[in-house]
Amino acid sequence: MKKVVFKAVMGVLLVGAVIACLPRRDHGKLQGTLVKDNILVHEGLTRGYHLYLPKDLPVGNVPLVLLFHGHRGSADQVIGENDKPAPFREWLHIADREKFIVAVPSGERGSDDERGWNDCRTDAGTNPDTDDVGFVRSLIDAIDQRYTIDHGRIYANGISNGGLMVLRLALEAPDLVVAVASVVAAMAADSECSAMNQAVSVLFMNGTADPLVPYEGGQISGKDIGRGTVLSTDASVNYWLGVNDIAMAAQERDFENKSAVDQSTVKSFLYNNDLTNHAVALYKVTGGGHVEPSVKYQFSAVYELLVGKQNHDIEMAEEVWSFVKAKTRDNL
Repeated sequence: MKKVVFKAVMGVLLVGAVIACLPRRDHGKLQGTLVKDNILVHEGLTRGYHLYLPKDLPVGNVPLVLLFHGHRGSADQVIGENDKPAPFREWLHIADREKFIVAVPSGERGSDDERGWNDCRTDAGTNPDTDDVGFVRSLIDAIDQRYTIDHGRIYANGISNGGLMVLRLALEAPDLVVAVASVVAAMAADSECSAMNQAVSVLFMNGTADPLVPYEGGQISGKDIGRGTVLSTDASVNYWLGVNDIAMAAQERDFENKSAVDQSTVKSFLYNNDLTNHAVALYKVTGGGHVEPSVKYQFSAVYELLVGKQNHDIEMAEEVWSFVKAKTRDNL
C-alpha cells in the first residue's frame, strides 16, 4: 500500500515538474521569443525541447508545428541557434505571421553517441531505441496543458533522420498528426513500424543528387555505417498514394530557376483526393543534395562538398506551410 501511495505522489510531483517548465498562458512577455530547454520526463528519460510562442498569440485553439532535426543534429542546430544558416528557422517567422506554436524536440543519443530518432529502420543500428512516438504524444499533451492546441491542426516537418521520424508518426500515430513533411528522407526499406494504414497528408522534398539518402533508394551512405536502407522516393510517394486512396494524376509545377549557381531546379507534383481533402506531394529537386532548399538561408560551398548542392529557388518552410495549412481534421 505504501508503494502505491508513493508512486501516486511521485506521479503528481512529476506532472507538476513538467508543467512548471512551461510558461503560463498569460505570460505575454514570452510571446515572440524562443523558450529554450524545456524538459519532459518520458519513460525515465529527461527529454528536452524548445518552444516558440508567436507574437500576439490568440486565445483559443491554435495550430502546433513540430520540427525534427536529423542524425547528429539538435534542437539548437535545426533552427539556427548555433549561429549557422538554418532553413527551418523560417518556421518562427511563419508562426508570427500565421499564429501557431512551434515545438522543436531533441532526439536522444544512439550507440554512436549522436542525437537522433528511433525511426522505422530496423537496419539502422546507431539509432536510439527510445519510444519517440510516445514521447511526441506526451510532448503534445504537456504543451496542451498550458496552451489550447487545436488537435485538428498538428503538423510535423523533419529532415533526414527527422524526416523518417515524421513518417513514423504518420504511420503509427495518424490520430496525432494531420499532415507531415519529410525532407531528404524516404520510407524505410526494412521497417519495424506497425502501420495503421490511415490517411495522412504527406509531402516529400528530395534531391536527385543526394549523396547520403539516395533518391532511387538503397543503402544510406556517407561516413556513417549501419544507417540502414530506404525505398526510392517514387516508391515512398506511391505508398502514401495508396494509403490516401489517390488515383488522380498529379498537378505539376515547374518553379522559376532563380539561381544560376545552385545547379538545380525544382518541380512539384501534387496529388489530391478531392473527396477527403487528403493529399500527397513531391518536390523533386533535380541536382539537389542532402539539404533543405532555401533562398534566405544559404549554406557554404564547403558544406555543399559534404552534402551536395543546395537549391535556392524555393523556401522549404514556406512550401511546406502552403501544403499543410489547409489540412484540418474537420475537413477530412
